Amino acid sequence: MAKDDEFLDGDEVAGEPAAKEGGKAKGGPFASAMVMQILKWVAIIIGLIVFIVTVVVVVINVMGIGNQANQQMTESPEYNPKPLDYEYFADIDEFRVDAADKDKHVLFVVKIFLGYDKSDKPTSQVLQEPGKKILITDAVHTWFQKQSSEYIRNVDNKDAIREQIKHEVNYIMEGKIKDIRFGKFEVLSL
Repeated sequence: MAKDDEFLDGDEVAGEPAAKEGGKAKGGPFASAMVMQILKWVAIIIGLIVFIVTVVVVVINVMGIGNQANQQMTESPEYNPKPLDYEYFADIDEFRVDAADKDKHVLFVVKIFLGYDKSDKPTSQVLQEPGKKILITDAVHTWFQKQSSEYIRNVDNKDAIREQIKHEVNYIMEGKIKDIRFGKFEVLSL
């Protein structure tokens, strides 16, 4: 039974032999348990840090944050057009047109320029003919008379308006007009 009594005396702490001085271990079982708790929490914190760093690295790689190729902003030619290389015909008079609105009086004041290829000299000569200018002015004037002020005022519609006017003019000019620009574009509420 002597061996059993030695085991229960607590002379050994965490498997270490008892200290030689006075037969008692230094610090006792309380110090050993505290060290184990500290080591456990240090291991948990280190594990969490490793986990968080791993997740951040994976997310950054998946999303492409920090990848220089993804940080370049590319612009579509639609939103960043290069300068147009057209000759413009500006000899069409400014005109004033009533809007199609029934409930209010709105006036459009418009001056257009017709763009065509610089190398297309016959188009320049055709545009100089008084008959063509009259037909073009009438077609554009009629188109504006059919439009509501809300449609014309909406800035998002400006490119669509250009395309529609180009379509009207190209019906007369047999597809020679490549671009429409506005010298004046006003919507006046009276």
